[in-house]
Amino acid sequence: YCGLMPQLNNNEIFHLQLEVFLNGLSAEDIHIECVLGYETPTVKFKKFVCYKLEFSKTINDNCLFELNIPLTENGLFDYELRLYPSHPALAHPFEMGYMLCI
Repeated sequence: YCGLMPQLNNNEIFHLQLEVFLNGLSAEDIHIECVLGYETPTVKFKKFVCYKLEFSKTINDNCLFELNIPLTENGLFDYELRLYPSHPALAHPFEMGYMLCI
């Protein structure tokens, strides 16, 4: 759970960058998502929509992932970043049971 997004108006671009040290893995070995959501009286974070961050470039030993999306909804949103393994041989994206939420 990361907190509040900066203030943006409708149709402005939400730009997000995440630099990750993969310790020998390639950018294709990991899937990174930005989950937009909001709080409710009964749930701390309720998912609204999910976007995949795309690999941009390598900086030293780190991989830079980016997201650029026009915001089409108004209101107060929170966001969460999810990182998990990715491989074509997996039957389901969450098959390995490993996920890091930040």
